[in-house]
Amino acid sequence: MSVPGPEQTRSVVVRSLPSWMAPIPGIAGAAVLGDGAVAPVVDLPQLLVAREGARAAPALAAGRVAAPVCLVVDDSVSVRRTMEIFARDLGYEVDSASDGVDALECVRRRVPALVLADLEMPRMNGVELVRALRERPDTREVPVVMITSRSSAKHRQLALDAGVDAFLTKPYTEDELASQMSRLAPVRLSGARGMR
Repeated sequence: MSVPGPEQTRSVVVRSLPSWMAPIPGIAGAAVLGDGAVAPVVDLPQLLVAREGARAAPALAAGRVAAPVCLVVDDSVSVRRTMEIFARDLGYEVDSASDGVDALECVRRRVPALVLADLEMPRMNGVELVRALRERPDTREVPVVMITSRSSAKHRQLALDAGVDAFLTKPYTEDELASQMSRLAPVRLSGARGMR
C-alpha cells in the first residue's frame, strides 16, 4: 500500500492486528514505518459505520471495569514490576504491595480476585499473609498463588497448610503461572496477554 507523505509517497506493508488483540472498528491493521514507529491503518468507511454503533461504548467500558483484580506481593521491586506487567498483559487489574502488611492494607481498600505472593518478605511473610487472609470473611476464598525459591517439601507443606491454592518454585515458566492464574481467577474479557 502507498502512503502519501508530506513530500513523497511511501510504500508500507500493512499487517493485521495480533490475534490476542480484540478487533478495533475502523482499524484495518498496522504498519511499521521507516523510522521504526508503528502506525495504525485506518479504514475510514468502516470507522464511519462503527461510529453509528457508538452507543455500545459504555457497555465496553463497564466490561473493562469488571476485570478481576490481581494483588502482587513481593519485597523485590524488580520482581514486583515484572509481575504487575505480566498480570496486566493477561487482562487483570493490578494492585501491588511490598510485604504482607502492605498487602492487607491493599485488601482493606479493594478485595482482589487473586493474590500472587512471595514466601520470604519482611514484617509479614507469605505464609502469615495467607493465614491472615483466611481469617477474614471477605478474603477467605480468595485464591493465592505462592511463588518462591524455597523448593523443599517442608516449605511447600507449610504454604499448603496455611491455605495456598498453588505453589510455584523459581524458576517457573510464564505459561505455568498464566495457567494457574487462569484456573483460579479467569479473565472473562477479550483482553489477553500482550507481546513481551
